Amino acid sequence: CERPRHRFIGGVIPEHIREMGIELKKGFARLDDLFTRLTELLKEGMDGEVNIGIASHQAEEWYPLFGSLLARAHGNWELWTAFTAE
Repeated sequence: CERPRHRFIGGVIPEHIREMGIELKKGFARLDDLFTRLTELLKEGMDGEVNIGIASHQAEEWYPLFGSLLARAHGNWELWTAFTAE
């Protein structure tokens, strides 16, 4: 079963939808930045050489989760960047 494809008239995205997409892109850019910093911090904490406020084993447990969240945020940022490109 093929999914229906939705298209905008003339292939032009209505301006109000594009503006909302730009706001989403900004939000995902902030999430991307936040999760990048958190995964870098957790990576430092896994080494045990830097005290990040949690035990190194906890940093090791959380690292894959935040890495996954980073990948999702980055993927969504790329999607909305492409969607709102002129």
